[in-house]
Amino acid sequence: MDSELYVGLFTLFGTLLGFLVEFGIERLKVKLEKKIHVSQARFDKEFEIYQELSEKGLSMVYSIGNIVLNVHGLDISTEEIEQNKKKTCDCLNDMEFSNKKYAPFISKDVYEKYKKLTDLTSHIFRLYVYWTGNNDNLSIQIHGVQYNGKTEMKNGIISLQKELSALSDEILDYVREYLKSLEVKE
Repeated sequence: MDSELYVGLFTLFGTLLGFLVEFGIERLKVKLEKKIHVSQARFDKEFEIYQELSEKGLSMVYSIGNIVLNVHGLDISTEEIEQNKKKTCDCLNDMEFSNKKYAPFISKDVYEKYKKLTDLTSHIFRLYVYWTGNNDNLSIQIHGVQYNGKTEMKNGIISLQKELSALSDEILDYVREYLKSLEVKE
């Protein structure tokens, strides 16, 4: 009879142990699913942020491309020059605002790269504003760089636009690699 009692107690203990293990596993699954859900939601939001920053950054870079066409000798009207200025200024302001708005939610490296992009765009834009002015002998200093006359301004715009384009490509590659590193590996 004692052996029957021991067998019954072991069976009861085994059943209870199995129940506790199953309960613990279920709790871990729920916690894991919650973490996965939060992680996925965060990834989705970050993805939206980077889409917006990418779109606004590219719009800004392409607006500078239109300025460079004008500087290279594309004959455009005064009205088109003013439209270029307005579009570039609007793109620059939109990008700068979005970068600051999302600063707490993106990596500091990405924020700094986009800030550098807006600073460079601002530099080119200011050069263009002076270049389109009526004073051929104008001498100005922008971001510590001296420009004497329209020819130096034109060369500065062309050179800085190449730097801007390369920086834009670098940022896109950086963000692409960052987002790829967040993918869930199964």
